[in-house]
Amino acid sequence: MSVLNFAFFRWRVLANNLLLILISISIIFLRPSIIGERFGFVVVPMVIFLSFIYLYGKKFQITIKSKIMLVSIMIFIIYIAVQSLFTAIKIRPVLSSLSTLSILIPIFVLLTSENKFIIVFHKTLIILLVMLVVSSIITYLMQILHVEINFSAIQTHQNGAAVGKYASIYFPFSISGANKFYFNQDFSLERSFGIFREPGVYQMYLIYGYFLLSYNLIIFRYQKIFSYLMILGIFSTFSGAGIFSFLFLLIMRHILTRFNVKNLLILLLMLLLIIYFFNFLEILMNARIHSVSFSDRFGSLMNILKENELSLIFGVGYLQNVNDISTVNLLGSVSTIGLLGLILYLLPWANILFNFKVYKVILISPFFLTLLFAQPIYTDPIIFLILCISTQNFGKVKSG
Repeated sequence: MSVLNFAFFRWRVLANNLLLILISISIIFLRPSIIGERFGFVVVPMVIFLSFIYLYGKKFQITIKSKIMLVSIMIFIIYIAVQSLFTAIKIRPVLSSLSTLSILIPIFVLLTSENKFIIVFHKTLIILLVMLVVSSIITYLMQILHVEINFSAIQTHQNGAAVGKYASIYFPFSISGANKFYFNQDFSLERSFGIFREPGVYQMYLIYGYFLLSYNLIIFRYQKIFSYLMILGIFSTFSGAGIFSFLFLLIMRHILTRFNVKNLLILLLMLLLIIYFFNFLEILMNARIHSVSFSDRFGSLMNILKENELSLIFGVGYLQNVNDISTVNLLGSVSTIGLLGLILYLLPWANILFNFKVYKVILISPFFLTLLFAQPIYTDPIIFLILCISTQNFGKVKSG
């Protein structure tokens, strides 16, 4: 290989790596990030444009699992589109959401067919999370010393029940606020948002990052330090659902990696005990942050369904919010997408069980638990990217 050809080859490799990093960053900036929430009209075209440049002219080997995942997701999208023809009052947000997903999901399938993209995306995500956690630590230390620097307020929500909700940007780059965690009457800390619209969203990325590092799917020089930072980040959200999910997944991983009937029974018993004490944990956490618990949300949802005699089969229409509860989580969204919509939505998640691997179940669980119980993110693009990634085998998994 001549010197000129070698230089061109190196330049091409560097350009491809840079492009993958830019694609990864732009995907992370999609909803549910605050940037995607407020500037989706910029971020979505950026993802499409950068992906087109990278994918153009490439040949792909799409696996059967990826094809099944794509088909199962598109069945849900088609159901929502047909349902909206008969039920939608606010048709513009429905068309915007479905058209965006219909373009992004095939792009995600193509991108995740390359192991290189998955590695670059995960490394980019981990580095970003580490930077956010370090920033939060600095901010907390400054707040404790009463020398914090508050740059400005930032609106975290553009749509839904919490529209108009604000947090603050602190030095060096920490977004926190809206609700505080009160240790006692005189001392409190603001909940960390990362770059996302809720602390309850931020925690699922941190848990995902922790298990990526724990399984050695992504290797860094300071692996253990990064893992500890993920844990600190999880607790900095002061999210009852997040801490519950993290502790439960640690137990589930330990039991499933040593799978037998005895451990399965222990897992089921632990799950029952955790569910029993979950309401107490939520009440304790939310009393400290002046928020509502999952049981309050679920109870309110049941009352609303009963009082309004909604159609539980087909729902009243995607994005046709019945009230605040219909924007709380996937369970709340049953009133809008119906039980049929819920079943179709769960099909892509069920695909993972047909090729059961413990590490994949653990990795996707933070997202599934969050969208099911805590946050209205079930149609945010990152969810479908994670589902597409779950169809691939990547990295060297460390057992345990």
